[in-house]
Amino acid sequence: MVSIRSSPGLDWSEHPAIYFRVILSDSASRGNKLAQITGEVARRVSDELGLATSERIPYFRFRSQSEPAQLNDPAWD
Repeated sequence: MVSIRSSPGLDWSEHPAIYFRVILSDSASRGNKLAQITGEVARRVSDELGLATSERIPYFRFRSQSEPAQLNDPAWD
């Protein structure tokens, strides 16, 4: 994993949410372990922040380290 950023907000149904933008290394983003890695990151973040008891619904988005530069998306800078 390279970085995690978060921002609070409301989801599509106006419920309190927290959005996580996770950048994974390019090597972690390839191959058949991607589902395992993303699940582990989401679980650890949820556990460490106590999201199970939070009023905010967590949403996770993942990208590889090289994707933000290719997509030119300022939200991921």
